[in-house]
Amino acid sequence: LLMIILSGYNAGTSIPKEATKFTMEDFSTIMTTNFESAYHLSQLAHPLLKASGNGNIIFISSVAGVIALPFIYASSKGTVQYFLLKSSSKKVF
Repeated sequence: LLMIILSGYNAGTSIPKEATKFTMEDFSTIMTTNFESAYHLSQLAHPLLKASGNGNIIFISSVAGVIALPFIYASSKGTVQYFLLKSSSKKVF
């Protein structure tokens, strides 16, 4: 069994300001760190998991992804959770 754990807590960032004050660079930094890193790591892990015949990728995100919070961090964590939901071969939640 090959198991890969992708933790949003180990690779997460936020910029403390109102959502209307974010620049495109701020938005890109947060989405790249919080979502794209998990996405690309799962792409890299897929061939290893497929070759093993048995494995899992576990995403650990944040409660911020499921409750309404007025900042981009929450959107990035919700994106991770939605990606998992739509790309999983097994029922989640």
